[in-house]
Amino acid sequence: MLEISKDNKITVETLADKIGVSESYIEKTIKKLKEEKYLERTGSNKNGAWKILK
Repeated sequence: MLEISKDNKITVETLADKIGVSESYIEKTIKKLKEEKYLERTGSNKNGAWKILK
């Protein structure tokens, strides 16, 4: 979530590259964070932004 707090418009692809893991790992982690109400996506997939809730 540190990378998301630095750039709330970061893509899954860029996040995976920066952290050094697969895109599928990032997608699974984001799904868990969204389910636990830690993270949400506002706006569209292309032009939206991440919002850290907790």
